[in-house]
Amino acid sequence: MTIAATLYNDFETHVEARLPIVKKLNADIAQVVADPDFRQALAVRGFDAVSSSPEELAQFLAKDYVKFRDLIQKLGLQVE
Repeated sequence: MTIAATLYNDFETHVEARLPIVKKLNADIAQVVADPDFRQALAVRGFDAVSSSPEELAQFLAKDYVKFRDLIQKLGLQVE
């Protein structure tokens, strides 16, 4: 995950996806992530440059939530 995508993902989880600023950030980040030089610079550092829409991110986070919730319950983990 890229630094920009990490920041965006964190921002996206706290802001309505329909807000114009989110759409603008998404478009700008997608343009940066599509740049071959940017992708290569990250690849040599072990990062995979990926971008998605706010809707795709919401679906990804929802699936992750369920996956980790189920794992935590299965393992019987508790917050101390």
